[in-house]
Amino acid sequence: VEAADALLQLAFRTDPAGDPAIVAETRTLVRAYLAQILD
Repeated sequence: VEAADALLQLAFRTDPAGDPAIVAETRTLVRAYLAQILD
C-alpha cells in the first residue's frame, strides 16, 4: 500500500492529470497485491 501511495505521488508530482503510465503500473501493483490477499 505504501508503494502504491509513493507511485501515485510520483505520477501527480509534475502533472495534475497524472502520468498515465505510472497510474497504470500502480493499478497493476494494487490488483496483484489484492489478488494475493483475497485469494
